[in-house]
Formats: sequence, structure tokens, C-alpha cells
Amino acid sequence: MTASTLRFAISLATLAGAFRAFMGVKNTWVAVGAVTAVIILGTIIGQVIDRRFTDVEVRRRDLEDRVRNPPL
Repeated sequence: MTASTLRFAISLATLAGAFRAFMGVKNTWVAVGAVTAVIILGTIIGQVIDRRFTDVEVRRRDLEDRVRNPPL
């Protein structure tokens, strides 16, 4: 598995966990807080996995691509 595939799988799991947290809590503000916490935790885990499983050359090419083609 590549790092981008793992990161995508973590994103899907994060979204499923956030949905489950939102539906499982009765109080709306507590549910919003739980969803926020799950999304932040998933993002951090995705970044850690991406850094661990991506080599330096791939990171360099990705950075060059983002500099040449900035997001809209």
C-alpha cells in the first residue's frame, strides 16, 4: 500500500467515525465537538502516516508540483 492509499483509507475511516459520533450523541453541541475532535485526530494521524511511509523523493516532487501548480 502506498502512503496516499493509506491516507485515503484513514480519511474514509475518519468520516465514518465522525458520522457515528454525530449520530450517537443527543446534545447537538457535544456532537459538533466530538465530530471536530474526530476530524482533527484523523488529520493528524493521516499526516503522521504520510510522513512515515513516503520517501524524500516523493515529498520533493509533490512540493515542486504544488509550487508550480498552486491550488485554485
